[in-house]
Amino acid sequence: MSANGDRLERYAELAVRVGANVQPGQEVFVHPMVEHADLGRALVRKAYEAGASYVHVVYRDDHVRHAMIGLGPDSALTYSPGWAK
Repeated sequence: MSANGDRLERYAELAVRVGANVQPGQEVFVHPMVEHADLGRALVRKAYEAGASYVHVVYRDDHVRHAMIGLGPDSALTYSPGWAK
């Protein structure tokens, strides 16, 4: 593993074990930006290593959001899909 890869793994370990204090059997939600997919994957690995029962990953793409705000109907600004509630 490269030095940057090792640093990313250690950062993810810190975030999961200390920051989020993931416990065995816990569900975990990870919301990385698409540009940070490597970090998102590292967080998923570390969450499962910490005993997470399931890790939900929802990627965020600000380019898509910008298109929705600039080009979508006004109703899109207050819309929330049923699965996100």
